[in-house]
Amino acid sequence: MELIAVAGRWALIAVVIALALIGFLMPADVNAKEIAPGPDGDTDEGLLDYIRSTADTGFHYSGSAKMGNDDMSVVGPKLRVRGVDKLRVIDASIIPIMVSGNIAAAVIMIGEKGADLVKEG
Repeated sequence: MELIAVAGRWALIAVVIALALIGFLMPADVNAKEIAPGPDGDTDEGLLDYIRSTADTGFHYSGSAKMGNDDMSVVGPKLRVRGVDKLRVIDASIIPIMVSGNIAAAVIMIGEKGADLVKEG
């Protein structure tokens, strides 16, 4: 069995367990009803199809334009693109590593610092 198929089966098992726990722990007076996947999720293949079509990562994409002074760097410390005049990268792509949390604060700081650098010239 290929790795993707194995991973898909583990995802299916995790979802089935989560659904069972939710159903077991839900107070009766809440009267909760399933919204999705509905009857299509009653089979393994139907549930896998639903997972494949709706699942998404929680990653905040960053780190695609390395900042630094070495030959592999796309931008320098002043956020200027190496070898291109009058162009800066002022976004999450200059973050050197993928952080485990939300990157909103870091991106705002990058924007603020980038604005200051543009004003300086």
